[in-house]
Formats: sequence, structure tokens, C-alpha cells
Amino acid sequence: MRRFTIFTATAGALVALLPLQAGPAAAAPATGTARACDPHLTGFSLPTPDLFTADEVTGTVQASCAPSEDIAVGLATGDRRVTVPPLAIVPAGRTTAAFPLKVREAPSDQFKTKVAARYGADLLAQPVTVSPGLKAFTLRPESDGVYVYGEISLWGLSPTGGTVVRLTSDSPLLNPPTTKTVRPNVLGEDFRFAAERVTSPQKVHVTATVGTRTMTAEVTLVPSA
Repeated sequence: MRRFTIFTATAGALVALLPLQAGPAAAAPATGTARACDPHLTGFSLPTPDLFTADEVTGTVQASCAPSEDIAVGLATGDRRVTVPPLAIVPAGRTTAAFPLKVREAPSDQFKTKVAARYGADLLAQPVTVSPGLKAFTLRPESDGVYVYGEISLWGLSPTGGTVVRLTSDSPLLNPPTTKTVRPNVLGEDFRFAAERVTSPQKVHVTATVGTRTMTAEVTLVPSA
């Protein structure tokens, strides 16, 4: 029987569990012949080590060769706020497998943890930093129609260096700054920007993005009194 190990996090540490068995064993090779593939875990990657609340990204594990049968790679994180499936399956004849990683929506300041993969005796880990992500984004027009006020809220205190929020508009009537930085040690930021004058009510949408999380707010521009 092929054996592999999965592991989980307890008290912020990655702890190995007892080996588990999976699937029937491949037929034993004839005497004097080498196995076509004895896979080892040689690669483990995430698109970025810098994550945010509510992020959803795809990680990859890589085997040293293409196995003749599926192999299961154990996955774990050092913090329950960062979730991965317990296993990533590398299909027979392939050398890589993708897996989803999600950061839960929960109030939290910046924290550090690790994401790890294990197959047999092979263990690979990557440190990650999780910063407060976008919790809310709203817009409201000024009474005279000249300015629009924006409000950004985060899931925790903005870390050292601030939090950069990317902004885009679906109309030339409203041109927000391309980015707005939430200052360190605050939960959010208010700001305002100019709107084009209109002769009739016009709905405009502005999108705010932090990490992979995107939120869209709508505002109605009205003619000046």
C-alpha cells in the first residue's frame, strides 16, 4: 500500500500525524528492473507570500517525476484563519497539482504563518504574511454634486507602510485616484474626489481592490442646485 502523511496545525505549529494509507499498491517491478518513477516532492509555491483577509489564491505542488498512479500530498497551515484542503492530488502521468488557499473573513491585525506540503519524508513550507483586507467600501455624493466621498474599511489595523487600495471607475464622469493608501494603525480611510457636472442623474460605479478581494460601490451624480 502506498503511504503518505497529512498534518495539521495545533497551537500555531505544524504537527505531523500518523501515516495514512491510500489506494492499492502498484504491481511490484520484476527483479532487476528499476521503477519507472519513484516520486519525491520537489516544488511547492504560492503566487505571493503577501496575503490579505478574504484572499483566494491557487498554490502548486510539484513531483520529481510523473507517477504511474495518483499520489496524495498532505497540506496544512500554521493558522486556522488560512485554509487549504487536506490533500492535493497529483494525477498519474502528471508532475503538478493545483490547490486553493483561502484567507477567512475575520477581524484581525497583520499576522505571519506558514503553509506547508508533505509527501513521505519530503516536507516543504512557505512563510506568508496576512494583512487586513477590504471589509467595506462605500460612496456618497456631496449635496452640490461637485465631490464624491469614499469610505474604505479594513478587517483590522492597517500595518506599517499602509494598505494600498486600487480604485477604478466605469465612467469618465467620476475619476477617483488610481490608488488610495490607508495609513498605518487605522481601521479605514475617508477621502473625496471631484466629479464631473451632470445635467441629469447619472449612476456611476467605482471598484476597490485589495489583494484578490474586489468590492464595487454605486453613487448617483445629480445636477448642481
